[in-house]
Amino acid sequence: GRKMEVGRELSQVRSGCDSTAPPRPGDVEMIGSDPATSMVVVPPQPDDLKAIYLLRQMDELLRKRSMKKSFDDLILAGNDSLRLIQASRYEIFVRARNKPSTAFDTLAKHLPEGAKATIHDYAMAQARRDPRLQGDGRNYVFGNFSLIVNYDPVLAQAPHIDLLAPNYQFGLMLTDMSPGTLFHEPTEWKEDSGGTAAYPAHIRTVGALLHTWRAQGCGEPPTKLVEALEQESRVRDLLTDYGDVLAPYALLSKNMRSRPSLKTGSLLSLPGSVVHAGPRTSGFRAVIFFSAWPEGSEVAEYDPDTQYTGVLLSAQLVCLMWSQVGVGEAERRYLLSVLATHIEDCHVKGMWTHFDQGEFSECIHRLERGQFPRKTPTRSAYLDSCAKRPALCGSWVPFGRGPDTVDMRGLTRVSADGLWTMWDNAAYEVVIYRRRDGRVILHYPFWKDAKTGKEFWEGLDHGDNYRLEMDDADDNDNGRRLFDGTNGSLMSTEGDVIQCGTRKRPAATKRRLVNSEESSSNQRNRINTARKKRASRR
Repeated sequence: GRKMEVGRELSQVRSGCDSTAPPRPGDVEMIGSDPATSMVVVPPQPDDLKAIYLLRQMDELLRKRSMKKSFDDLILAGNDSLRLIQASRYEIFVRARNKPSTAFDTLAKHLPEGAKATIHDYAMAQARRDPRLQGDGRNYVFGNFSLIVNYDPVLAQAPHIDLLAPNYQFGLMLTDMSPGTLFHEPTEWKEDSGGTAAYPAHIRTVGALLHTWRAQGCGEPPTKLVEALEQESRVRDLLTDYGDVLAPYALLSKNMRSRPSLKTGSLLSLPGSVVHAGPRTSGFRAVIFFSAWPEGSEVAEYDPDTQYTGVLLSAQLVCLMWSQVGVGEAERRYLLSVLATHIEDCHVKGMWTHFDQGEFSECIHRLERGQFPRKTPTRSAYLDSCAKRPALCGSWVPFGRGPDTVDMRGLTRVSADGLWTMWDNAAYEVVIYRRRDGRVILHYPFWKDAKTGKEFWEGLDHGDNYRLEMDDADDNDNGRRLFDGTNGSLMSTEGDVIQCGTRKRPAATKRRLVNSEESSSNQRNRINTARKKRASRR
């Protein structure tokens, strides 16, 4: 197959089994044994002196503290052409999707005319020297170019996955003899102590995840938790794409590979879906990052903050499982203990900032600091307390996709056509969906914000717990009844019955736009007031 053909092509280039020996000039080197998970090192093109000169000149310009100050000033001014990312690194956009390049263009003014295009062309030419891109029969589109710079010594990043296969990601070195990106080479693991507990090479199924938890010493997961994990399609999807980051941190770190020093103009090429991390550095380092994807495929937009580490993925599993049917205090306590292990093992702190401000964010923060309330002074006591709080986890959506993004997967419509409900003495058409955990959310298709056009949803906020209780079915029921306001009760979080119907609609507006002159805060206050008033019982 194609994998074998690429393997034969790579076998003709220099093997990278010795991670300390530098590649010979002109060699394309593979580090690792499997082309699907290996890093290819492309050395500088000796005949392209102009591009190498420009890269060195850019490196010299970036090193100036005056340049760092200008970057800091732009960030403070809210400029969107650059930002600070993990471990005190700067990202300066060069040619990135939906991003301005103001900061880089300021830098480019100090370079010869056409420097940006020359460097861009050189980077793509270097990337195309990877045999995996040459021979798989697909045309690749290159994009999302940015500069990653650190001015002071920094720690290695937390191992993570951001881009997924079939995408590729590249690093073009500006700083001479600087370390390359770290990547994880999957392998079957045994405990260092000589024990028999083995860790799988990949964690892409619920079974592999459970095996890993047991081998880590987390104990036997509760049966109801196992059942809930196996039934949740979003868990399966997350594990398929990102599950490898859930391996024990010590084992991931032990199995990281790289090149300790690379010349200016060298390029690193890594497939998507591989665990990797920016390296620890003792001083200044600059690299041009970019990605590629097969022509015609959906672009996975690069965002350095949209990356799954073991902590973030474990946290999302906690949130997904927290309110599932059958998941109770014991199951939540087990999930929290696994999350706490990931937090304590990871050397990169501050992961709590990725979460919406609230109880869960506070929980992550306390676990990172190891500081707990007086009433629960130990980690164990604190986790016991957290497991007893049903509202600890809201509907956290990672990486700032926000509450306006509604994931329709796993939702089942349970309301009849033309169903209405009352809001502030007015009737609005509503569609009710049931989630896998039994709770319901309400969608108002004709109630929109006149400015943004966004439709209104109810039941997504932190702590919302709407329920639909259907009456007992009669003998002719086919098991697929839809709620019409007469055959069950829609309950609010407070336990009030919400008036609904489909037959005789009250004399009130059924389609309404939220007043475009009304501020968002006033809208929310009015909605909350109406919600409290809406406890009219049937």
